[in-house]
Amino acid sequence: MNFRAIKEWLPFFFLVSLTAAISTFCQIWSIHPSAPIIGINFLASLAVLSFANKKTCVIIFLLQCISSIILTSASSALKEPLTLTAILNGMDYALDFGLSIYIYIQVYMALFFVICLILQLICVYKINLNIKRTKIGFFSLSALLLVYAISFTSLPLSAFWPNDKIQPGEIVNWNPPERRSLHKRGYLATYLIELFTGYSSRVKQLQPIMDTPSGIEEIPALKATGKIIFIQVESLDYDLLNAAVGDEYVMPFLHDLQKAAIIIPIDGAKKLGSANSDFEIFTGNIASSNYIHYTFTKTFPNSLLSEISKKISPSFAFHGMPYFYMNQGPAYTAQGVEHVLCLEEMQREGITPRHMWGDGVIADQDMFPLALSKIPQSGNFFQFIITMNMHTFENPRDVCPQMYFTTGDDHAFYSCSRSTDDAIRNYITHVPDGTLVVIWGDHRSYSRDNSGKIPFIAFVKGEEHPFDGSHLQGLTRSKMHFYLEKIIRPLL
Repeated sequence: MNFRAIKEWLPFFFLVSLTAAISTFCQIWSIHPSAPIIGINFLASLAVLSFANKKTCVIIFLLQCISSIILTSASSALKEPLTLTAILNGMDYALDFGLSIYIYIQVYMALFFVICLILQLICVYKINLNIKRTKIGFFSLSALLLVYAISFTSLPLSAFWPNDKIQPGEIVNWNPPERRSLHKRGYLATYLIELFTGYSSRVKQLQPIMDTPSGIEEIPALKATGKIIFIQVESLDYDLLNAAVGDEYVMPFLHDLQKAAIIIPIDGAKKLGSANSDFEIFTGNIASSNYIHYTFTKTFPNSLLSEISKKISPSFAFHGMPYFYMNQGPAYTAQGVEHVLCLEEMQREGITPRHMWGDGVIADQDMFPLALSKIPQSGNFFQFIITMNMHTFENPRDVCPQMYFTTGDDHAFYSCSRSTDDAIRNYITHVPDGTLVVIWGDHRSYSRDNSGKIPFIAFVKGEEHPFDGSHLQGLTRSKMHFYLEKIIRPLL
């Protein structure tokens, strides 16, 4: 090959390498792929750019930039890669309420991909695409297909027909086929496999797998009474218990609970939606990250919520979103809760929603007083409350009584956190002594310095049972189901 030919081909291969590198960085930041995927990215880029004209290249580069930003942002928020199954089965609820990915975008990642896009566009208009690329295009395409064919020897298509009769003990640590495929083949190939095998629909037919109680043995067993309160706090990261701005704690009430309560850090992975968090707590099942279980599960044979509601009356569930959001309202009703008060019912109680997310949201400082008013003067009761303020940090002034913090990258989120902390404090202060109170985060926070863990807090009001469970490993929401069952079982 002479110098002129090299001069013609070198810019083209630079563009191919740049395009492949962008895909690789996207995968490294989101799916932590196996090493051979670098070769797959290069062959795929070479094959596509060998047949594309300049206009097609521009479209491809724009799509690559946008998808890379979305995929890395989603992975950063969920702490696991976004599968096509998750998109098809779970993202519709977000669109219904005007939620968008932009609030989770990592700015430095987005800036990186935009700079790469600019370089690609400069290259594509500077280089000569009239060179004969057809032969090398067919060669790279053939090589790419061969590599994919080899990948099916270690992860065949049959893996996308999972056997729901496998023993539970074997499945607890089972790595779903779409995750393994992402590591081996990347996003596009895996998405095509999920789509054309019908995996996205079929996976919903599998029975969720029951976790085991291993790991909870050291946790002290509190003595439960017939007065029980569960609070699931939106985006409550474990580090928020001690987060401070200057000398001021962000959530002083929850911080002070460390002196008297059982405090345990547990895994804070967000499994597509918050509804999957209380699904794990109440059923002990390991939730899938591919769909919202409440939207497909109609019966709850192992539900702790159901057992409590059978024995303790009145029972309440409070959630500041519409009744059918993630199908949570019907799910709580199906589990036997007597009074399910979601946005619509709270409106009938005279509470005005804050205007956001479609139909609006009930702020924590409005919901907790209503919950308090439903506690009987004497006798037993059960209340399950889901907070909302800490999920509205993109519009903090719409829900916060005031902006408690005004400086720093997380000032909006911290202000929402303080408003929730104040609402919980005012509520707990007025509930009867002897009430069992259990508070947990639904998933890790969206703060940049989050720990990835959520706190599980348990105490009996008026008593002190301090326990630091920070040394305990491997605990999850589904495992804490067994702890709650252990302490509540005597009442049932």
